[in-house]
Amino acid sequence: MTDKPILNIFQRINAVMKEVDYIQKGEKKVANQYRYCSHDQVSSALHGPMAKHGIVAVPTVVEMTQNGTMTIAKIQMTFVNIDNPQDWFSVAYTGYGIDSGDKGPGKAISYACKYAMLKTFCLETGDDPDHDQEVKVDAVHPAMKKKAATDDECHKFFEDHASEKGKLVDYVMAVTKSQNKTMNEIIQLFLDDYENKMKSYKAWKEKPSA
Repeated sequence: MTDKPILNIFQRINAVMKEVDYIQKGEKKVANQYRYCSHDQVSSALHGPMAKHGIVAVPTVVEMTQNGTMTIAKIQMTFVNIDNPQDWFSVAYTGYGIDSGDKGPGKAISYACKYAMLKTFCLETGDDPDHDQEVKVDAVHPAMKKKAATDDECHKFFEDHASEKGKLVDYVMAVTKSQNKTMNEIIQLFLDDYENKMKSYKAWKEKPSA
């Protein structure tokens, strides 16, 4: 009887991809505008198939910085073949967590881990078209019809303003009198009217109390 061949880590990743190719976004909406796929949803969808195919994912925080109300976490996610621990590969991702309390680090790490998993397994996270139509009908206020900033737009915005990330977040929190905005909502405020918003931000920043 021939022994079953031991698959390498990439073959195991491929086996999981054959089982899981889509994760439905949750029902919870951010600012009543758009739904998202949470860290727990991604973990739940991948836990069984990864265990079945012998893959362990080990996240390591490489760097973490605090800038105002925003925490930035750089992580390295290592995928290990349990039948041959020497067979592994890793990917690096950055996550942002915005919180006025002590939850920023957890949010940042969860964000980075979620996208490391999504991108490694090439997972889609689209919405149900019929449900999307219902959301569009319900969002009657003009402000609600604006397209929410994508994660790529958020990353690019913070990369372009790398030296002022914390200040930009503090500015939005101050002018909106809110301590519970997501990164996407903050970026969207600037993208909607970039030039005027940046002028207002610079004026705010120059005030002695800013």
